[in-house]
Amino acid sequence: MPHSASVKGRSKHYGYFFCKTKGRSEHRKNIRKEVIEEDFEHLLRSIQPAPSLFHVARAMFEELWTQRLALAKGAKKRSRARITTLERKMATLTDRLVNTDSETLINAYESQIKRLEIERVELHEIAAQTEVPRRPFDKVFRTACNFFANPWKLWVSDNYAHKRLVLRLAFPSTLPYQRNEDFEPQKPHYHSNT
Repeated sequence: MPHSASVKGRSKHYGYFFCKTKGRSEHRKNIRKEVIEEDFEHLLRSIQPAPSLFHVARAMFEELWTQRLALAKGAKKRSRARITTLERKMATLTDRLVNTDSETLINAYESQIKRLEIERVELHEIAAQTEVPRRPFDKVFRTACNFFANPWKLWVSDNYAHKRLVLRLAFPSTLPYQRNEDFEPQKPHYHSNT
């Protein structure tokens, strides 16, 4: 089981890891947190996704992009068509309102116009919030590839979620550590506590 701890020095705390697996030569021996972190960062800098991964990712992202674009355009088109229909109905009701003297019909027309106006305003808001991507897919995907091609860039960001994403994508399971041999999956001794 991985274990980490810290000790207090004169002015600050110092983190370290130690192996809890009995029978190992490294059992209960400490290793400074900075050493493991430095070795991990070195490993991360050396990771480069296979070119085939980019081809698969591109195909997947392009399909999703096309679907999102079609949905957004369809939603906007339906909203505009419904707004046009509402405006025609409102114009018809306004004409009827102007040409009647009946108090009952005036109230009924005004009520209908008010209801249609509320729906029209809501549809305008929905249409305004339905985002259609403005930049072409190639430009967006190129930017994403440049970012993900080097996991180190994500790791050094201040966003904790980015760090977790790197760990999940780059390492399918826990990442064991062997003293003086860096990260060695076949020799699990020290583990990052993430």
